Amino acid sequence: MSRKPRKTGSRKAPKAASARSGPAAAKRPPLSRGEGADERIAVALERIAAHLSVVSPPADGVDLLASADAFVWHPNGRLAPVPRVSRVELGLLKGIDRMRDILIENTERFAKGLPANNALLWGARGMGKSSLVKAAHASINVDRRPGDRL
Repeated sequence: MSRKPRKTGSRKAPKAASARSGPAAAKRPPLSRGEGADERIAVALERIAAHLSVVSPPADGVDLLASADAFVWHPNGRLAPVPRVSRVELGLLKGIDRMRDILIENTERFAKGLPANNALLWGARGMGKSSLVKAAHASINVDRRPGDRL
């Protein structure tokens, strides 16, 4: 395959800005405050403050933690309460008695501030791993005061 010959026309070099030339941007006219400008600014600032107070998360984390049993962590650094956690009763889970007892004992130790182990639940999809954790969490929170819940 043959290449096309290059065009060898003369190129013009870009003009350098001279030291005498002024700034490229136009100067802003001086601000003049007309009648009522301060009032308009105050009203606008109040509206912004009202909007920010509605949009911002609550400042007190204790109220947030008391509002739900489960939370979702968002990447921007805030917790969002889960309004309703889908759970099954612990007694409905069959065939996992040994794992259930180990997980509940370990979680109760953690809730009391005692040393506890990490838990690894493994198995194929649909084996009830998440259901077991949710049921264990609910069963431990039943006997606790609202301030001591997990």
